[in-house]
Amino acid sequence: MRAHKNLEHEKEAVLFLIMGNFFIKEEKTYSAMQNFKDAFNLFYEMGDNEGKAFSLLFLGITYYVLGKEDKIYGIFKEAMNILEELKDMEGKSAAINIINTLYSEDICLNNEHINTATT
Repeated sequence: MRAHKNLEHEKEAVLFLIMGNFFIKEEKTYSAMQNFKDAFNLFYEMGDNEGKAFSLLFLGITYYVLGKEDKIYGIFKEAMNILEELKDMEGKSAAINIINTLYSEDICLNNEHINTATT
């Protein structure tokens, strides 16, 4: 019975990730955030660290979209720590790419790239 319950929780957690992604695309950011939090909580209950890490990455992206800078660093750092503990180099590389994309986009939006190119 326990294995069946875990499989159901896993399916539900993945569904929360999918729904969160859908809500992000629909610009329903708070709904996305709640779905990513629900996914994290289920992965936490199951002890699925990889699921936790990716839920945190999606949550970090959502916080970025919402402009909640005070939460972004801690969320991304926790996700990276989990991926390091798992020795998931592919996952860590994907996470680094996501973080770099967000912050390089932020730099371009702030026109900082113009200042650094001319100094």
